[in-house]
Amino acid sequence: MIVPLSPNVVGEKTWTCTIASGTSMSAALVAGAMAVLKSIHPDWSSAALISSVLTTVDPIEIRDDEDILGVGSGLINAKKAQEPGLVYDMNPIDYIRYLRGRKLDLSELVQTSPHFTTAIKESNNENIHPRDLNLANLSAAFLENERGYMFKRRLTNVGIPNSVYSCYVERVEGLDIRPRPLELTFVKTGEVQEYEVDVQVVDWSKGGKYGFRTYIEWRYGKYRVRSYIFILKSWLFEPKPKTSSP
Repeated sequence: MIVPLSPNVVGEKTWTCTIASGTSMSAALVAGAMAVLKSIHPDWSSAALISSVLTTVDPIEIRDDEDILGVGSGLINAKKAQEPGLVYDMNPIDYIRYLRGRKLDLSELVQTSPHFTTAIKESNNENIHPRDLNLANLSAAFLENERGYMFKRRLTNVGIPNSVYSCYVERVEGLDIRPRPLELTFVKTGEVQEYEVDVQVVDWSKGGKYGFRTYIEWRYGKYRVRSYIFILKSWLFEPKPKTSSP
């Protein structure tokens, strides 16, 4: 990122700009983009705003195996995020079911906000697998003997009515990806449709050092709603047992 700054004399040269990078720099840019989107769509939830940013990014080229853990979804495109077509939205009930799925104690939430009390009651004591929280990307760290998972997601139409989105899958060797259905029909704006993605590891050796990275994309007209799929090798991230000194 090239940013302006007051003239800075270094040696015999006067610099009027500098190059900044890293999470500290990107955090400010992301916050600014989110503020712009919120001003355009004041009734959208935080989840919808985040989804609009993640699914409309400009892709980043993967140069080596290390990049799979560093590039995320891509480069923010604030203009495209204003009209994402579809969003992965959530409400407090989703979070309650997610926390229950992680077997966490919900008693303290009741003391923090009445919204949580209502959500807990309306959640009907149901839970979801943590991998099925309605996030824009689909990710899982597979156990060494695990080979597949059926992801569940739902999309909300914030684009035009009477639209039919087709699913495109970026195929990668060693990974079998089967979404269903292959088309989602939205009669009106605000309508919600669900889909599933069956992801199976065929051959770990075909992936990178840490696993696989690919995507599915829902397409209709000018809209491209991209969701990245990250399948990682969990055993690479497990802490190694301490060895006692001789």
